[in-house]
Amino acid sequence: MNLPGYLAIRTINGRNGEFNVGRLSTSIGEFVIKDALLDQYHEGKYRGDFAITEIRPSYYTNGGRLVVEIRARLDSMSLDDVANLSADEAERLSNHETDPIDEEV
Repeated sequence: MNLPGYLAIRTINGRNGEFNVGRLSTSIGEFVIKDALLDQYHEGKYRGDFAITEIRPSYYTNGGRLVVEIRARLDSMSLDDVANLSADEAERLSNHETDPIDEEV
């Protein structure tokens, strides 16, 4: 499905180096994006059209807590413009995200 929306990208400095995580806001909901595709972009808020191929629940442990989130997998995206993240958006994409490489182990 192809949806317009906003993708907030934050760069995290993890134990394996820097990686990007995203939060996609659309008319049908808000989803976490963890994909190497994001690593080519700078931190910011991007407006565009997003081709979602999968929406699924995901979970991982971090610092003694269980984190459950709804993730979307993107097939492609067409970005129109970029803006700086607000303080609230940056806070929602915390520095405590688990590196996707560590989740695969």
